[in-house]
Parts: sequence; structure tokens; C-alpha cells
Amino acid sequence: MNQIEIISAFMGFLGAINSMAIGFYVTSLLFNPIQISNSIIQGYMVASLTATLTAALIYGSLLILKNKNVGRGAGINLTAGLILTALYIYYAHFSQPSILGWLTPNGILLVIPPILSGVIGKIAVN
Repeated sequence: MNQIEIISAFMGFLGAINSMAIGFYVTSLLFNPIQISNSIIQGYMVASLTATLTAALIYGSLLILKNKNVGRGAGINLTAGLILTALYIYYAHFSQPSILGWLTPNGILLVIPPILSGVIGKIAVN
């Protein structure tokens, strides 16, 4: 195992932590009793998507860390990072009200680690 793979795995684990943070914040706001009841279904969808993304990032990072299938782990992390980016952009810019609007300028930094994990992992394979 080389240092590039360790960095890729670390970025994937950091992306899993960021995914849980974003998902917990959005889910807690969607399940707020003061909110409109239409957001309850969105809350269940975000909670399940966040759990899936977090599990995928952890699995991909473990594949990279154990040096079993670095390319597959990098692909999983890259895909999960792109899905997390879409989730973040939707709730920061297109959702009404803008749930993550207060975090918008610097919030994109939360979704960069899983994407970097995938890119670095793909570079490590080649």
C-alpha cells in the first residue's frame, strides 16, 4: 500500500463524515414539526440516501485501504461524491426554502473529499 492509497482512503472516510453531517442537518430540518407536512417524505428520502451514501463511502474507502480492489473503491467513492454534490446543490440552491443557503459559499468544501478520494484512487490504479 502506498501513500496515495492512504490519502484516498482518508478522503473517503472524511467524505462519509461530511455526508452524515449534511444528511443529519437536512433531515433534522425536514422533520421539524413547524415545517410543512410535505417535507416529511423528503426527510425519509434524504435519510435513506444519506445512510446509503455513508455506507458506500465507508465501503469504498475500506476497499482502497485494504488494497483489495482500489479501482472499484475509487469508483464507488467518486459516484457517491457526485450524488452527495447533487444533494447538496439541490438543498442549497434549488430547494424552497434554501435549507443549506447559509452554508452556500463554503459548503461546497464538504463534498470535495469524496470526489477527490475517487480521483486520487483512480490515479493510484494507473
